[in-house]
Amino acid sequence: MTKNELRVWCIRTHSPDQWWVEIDGEVSGKPVSLDDAFRLADEGEESFIIHASHAEESDKPNWIKMGEEAPVEDSFGLPKWVCKKCTFSFEDPSLPKASMVEIVGYVLLVPGVLLTRKRKSPKNGSCPHCGAKQLLPGKSKAGKALLSR
Repeated sequence: MTKNELRVWCIRTHSPDQWWVEIDGEVSGKPVSLDDAFRLADEGEESFIIHASHAEESDKPNWIKMGEEAPVEDSFGLPKWVCKKCTFSFEDPSLPKASMVEIVGYVLLVPGVLLTRKRKSPKNGSCPHCGAKQLLPGKSKAGKALLSR
């Protein structure tokens, strides 16, 4: 992950700036700040990082490769959606209820299925906090920028 993504996660979760760093197979002697971690990582070929709280939680901690632009999986659990209006972050948007047209569409089966699929699309959802329909994916640049405020 990039330095900015790690910093956003740290701020959003109100976690202290303490990171363990593994550079070319050797783990740092003590937790360091994020800036120091990236300075140390510049000296090695392959660098991994983990937050101090995550390293203590399990027997097999999930180390994250430093500097990757597109992580394979989201280890820190960024929310799926962010509201542009109130900056509320959430996993699933509120979806509209079934309409009479959709219910009647089930008589012909295919139109009903298509209308249900369209209705349940997150693009048609709204913020569960304020009800706004302006949603952004949490992993997008704009979503991360709203989360970092």
